[in-house]
Amino acid sequence: MDKPGRSFDRIVAHVNRLPLFFRMLVTIAVLVASVSAWRVTSQIAAIRSVELAGGIIECEALGPGWLRRLLGPKIVRGVDIVTVVDVRGVATDAMMVKIRHLTMLRRLNLEGSEITDEGLSHLQDCLQIEELNLKSTHLTDAGLPYLRNLVRMRSLILSHTNVTDSGLQHLKRMVKLETLAINHTRVGNAGLSHLAQLHELQAIWLQNTQVSDDGVSHITGLKKLGVLNLDNTYITDQGLFYLGNLSALFDLRVSGCEITDASVPAIVKLTGVSTIRMNATHLTDAGLIKLAGMRRLDVLCVYDTSVTDAGVAKATGAASPR
Repeated sequence: MDKPGRSFDRIVAHVNRLPLFFRMLVTIAVLVASVSAWRVTSQIAAIRSVELAGGIIECEALGPGWLRRLLGPKIVRGVDIVTVVDVRGVATDAMMVKIRHLTMLRRLNLEGSEITDEGLSHLQDCLQIEELNLKSTHLTDAGLPYLRNLVRMRSLILSHTNVTDSGLQHLKRMVKLETLAINHTRVGNAGLSHLAQLHELQAIWLQNTQVSDDGVSHITGLKKLGVLNLDNTYITDQGLFYLGNLSALFDLRVSGCEITDASVPAIVKLTGVSTIRMNATHLTDAGLIKLAGMRRLDVLCVYDTSVTDAGVAKATGAASPR
């Protein structure tokens, strides 16, 4: 019986007799098989990590049914395309080491988890991500550079984090961004200047930030902006006059701001607005009556203002027919 070493030498000798072209093909085939096996194993490990923690995985099935049955469920899990991972409340930086192998991921929900900036470093190769929820995580400005190449991003939730103005500069390449939530952060006027060229933005959530009138002036060129939430910011009447060019705006929220009847002329020029929330402002009956005349207005919230029952009655009579 041949010794193992001699058998191996014999195989090598046979391969060496092959023409160079075929030897290259054999080498490439071996490398491809090795890489594919590694990817399958890495994906299976990532899926197991997510599911053991109570997370949710969604995949796009690959291959015909007969092939999937032939491969078996375990291998199939390693070759399907993982598109959605929801690990809200359970994700950790250690889990992110495994999730990084899911490079076709499109939606990732990390809300309320123990993720830190270090954990985000593992997303740099997940270039297909379109929706990322980081609400109530330990994110700071130091983590945002890891997201700068995720240029397919359409929805980014950074609310209730420690992000500041400086961090938003790393979003400039996300030119497809449609929804941005940076409410309950330390973002102020300077931060909004980094959003000026994100022309696909349709909704910005800024409530409970440091934004004031000067900050609003930075987003006046966002022609597709439909939803703007400025609740509990430092906006005044002057700030609302900056919104005149936002022709797509249909939902405006300024509750808890220093807003008076003086802002009404600016608001009524926003002819596409259907929802206005002005709770806890200084609006009076006079302002309410003028707002009620807006043709597309369906929802007007004015709780905790100087509006009276008599004013509401007059406004109801003055409302435009819809």
